[in-house]
Amino acid sequence: RLADADLLGQKANVGFYEYEADDSQDDKEPEAVNDGVYTFSDAPTRSTPPDTAVQDRLLLMMVNEAVRCLEDEVLRAPIDGDLGAVFGLGFPPFLGGPFRHVDQQGAEQIVESLNRLVSQHGERFEPADRLRTHASQATTFYD
Repeated sequence: RLADADLLGQKANVGFYEYEADDSQDDKEPEAVNDGVYTFSDAPTRSTPPDTAVQDRLLLMMVNEAVRCLEDEVLRAPIDGDLGAVFGLGFPPFLGGPFRHVDQQGAEQIVESLNRLVSQHGERFEPADRLRTHASQATTFYD
């Protein structure tokens, strides 16, 4: 469908991406996504969420996956996940790691945020069972 619309990519300087019309470069770098490609799918038009929304989604996904690792006994203890996240993944040290972050924010707030993301973006944000338990019992990972 893109080819039928003459969106041929680099050789036409427009396709999924828009390219500069500079024939001197063999390896052209795309300038921007061509918003016209959204007419070829059922996807909504592209929007750019605020940086804080993106940061929250990434952080909450990482926290949720860390809790799942603890549930699945990939981690022996929350401290293992916190240390691994800080030293291995570059998790912000001032947050202390995903489990410390849950304790500081409160599991109930984390679960509420994840539930909101489920309604917006689907079940991949479904809170881990252990996270729900901590929220309902008002407990922490570091008791």
